[in-house]
Amino acid sequence: MKRRYIYLVLLALLPLFSCRKGEGMSEEPRVEFCFVQTVEGELPLTRGVVNGTSLVDSESGDRDLYVTSFLHPQFGNEINYFVNERFVKTAGGWKREPSVYWPVGAVMDMMAYSSETPFNEFDISWGEPNNAEIMRLRVGNDRTQDDVLYGACWSQTNPGAGNVTAISMHHSQALLEFTFARKAGSMAVCKVESVTITDCYLSGDLIVSNNAGAPTHRWDFRRYIASNAGVDDVNNVIGTVLTSTPVSLSMLVPEQEMKSVIVTYTVNGEQKTAVKELPHGNWVAGRHYTYVFTVTD
Repeated sequence: MKRRYIYLVLLALLPLFSCRKGEGMSEEPRVEFCFVQTVEGELPLTRGVVNGTSLVDSESGDRDLYVTSFLHPQFGNEINYFVNERFVKTAGGWKREPSVYWPVGAVMDMMAYSSETPFNEFDISWGEPNNAEIMRLRVGNDRTQDDVLYGACWSQTNPGAGNVTAISMHHSQALLEFTFARKAGSMAVCKVESVTITDCYLSGDLIVSNNAGAPTHRWDFRRYIASNAGVDDVNNVIGTVLTSTPVSLSMLVPEQEMKSVIVTYTVNGEQKTAVKELPHGNWVAGRHYTYVFTVTD
């Protein structure tokens, strides 16, 4: 079954002080940026994949958020207010240290991403002059166990202390799972030797457009080369004797066209090969694809 999962992030607002020209210091509500979030849907407990009901993955625990904001002030020039700032989980939500505040009367555009391992500055580029309008991430082939999420909002006004602004976070990759078991009742010694996806891109440029707060993404592979790629074996399935209890290999790949899967395995020491041609179509970001193989005598 193909399912899409969306992660909801809420921007919570807390008070501080401001001062107006012609007035003395006054206590008026301003806003500390603080993210709290809920999650709809659930992915399997796979290493590096966000699952459950919060922004948590099974490898690193609570995820950080990296947020970029463009400021439309009540008076003065529009500026990039902060760029690629890290927000860390606290008791009250995801906060920046030191705190960053929402200027009174301002309107804000925002772009956010979350990953198990942060992207370095050389792997990120932004739209100009508004950095929160477009984000380009260079995703390397070391991200096959790192669920990269993105989100955005547009023209958000300060709703006042105690209210929230929502950002929906979306997957950028598809999760592929390959499950193996020996046929029930068989006494043969069966082992999986390798699982290979043909003509596959594991790297690419992820381009996210804010799209007025309804973000869209696309993958650009022009600088990359597709090749046959072995599926990650984080559960040590390769070379282990199969039983009737299923075991799995899985990894994340950029959204792209499906090709075929080659499985090399042995039965009682005799090496065999199975080729599975996949349907015409794409592996779609945010969906979980499971391929089941039963090894017979």
